[in-house]
Amino acid sequence: MKAGKGVAKAEDSAPFTIKAFNSEYPEIHMQDIVASNGKFFIGNMTGSVCPRGVRDCPVGNVTALQTTKEGYAYLDVVNKTQVVYVDSQSGLRFNPPGVEAGQDSRNATFSLTTNPIPAPPAFSALKFSGVGRSTGYLACPIPPTTEVWEVFVSTNNLIEDGDSWVPSGDVSDCIGFDAFASNYTSPVAAAYQYL
Repeated sequence: MKAGKGVAKAEDSAPFTIKAFNSEYPEIHMQDIVASNGKFFIGNMTGSVCPRGVRDCPVGNVTALQTTKEGYAYLDVVNKTQVVYVDSQSGLRFNPPGVEAGQDSRNATFSLTTNPIPAPPAFSALKFSGVGRSTGYLACPIPPTTEVWEVFVSTNNLIEDGDSWVPSGDVSDCIGFDAFASNYTSPVAAAYQYL
């Protein structure tokens, strides 16, 4: 999916929000995963913008996504042009407004699995099955505190060689989790654009 092809199709999923699920770690468990600065975080605020002159902009304080039957994921914005992907260092990313999604976006394969165990009722699981044999997601703390966590996909490359890729410089600081999705119901997109 490329930026600029901004039409949602009928077979795309309904918009959804995502939460981290790992009941052994209350610092991330059932916390929202949000888009900001081209990345995804736990414990941060959603980053969005409404350009000048645009009337009736969505509030933009919620991060919502959609998936396609082809396996792409994109943010629920007005023009459907912000693609979610996994970069070469296993980071969960999205392209900035007005910038076409790069090569990494072609390697992304996302899907929603209904009624996953041990998810609470009314949740689906957001799975990634692109490059690197993913085994789920990782929340990696951003020093000096553990209040904000950057989200990565847990790939073999990250586990074996990724110390320099994560904010703390040590992959063993990261916490594994499942990403659970719940429907986002709104008559309008969740944001005009995410930053």
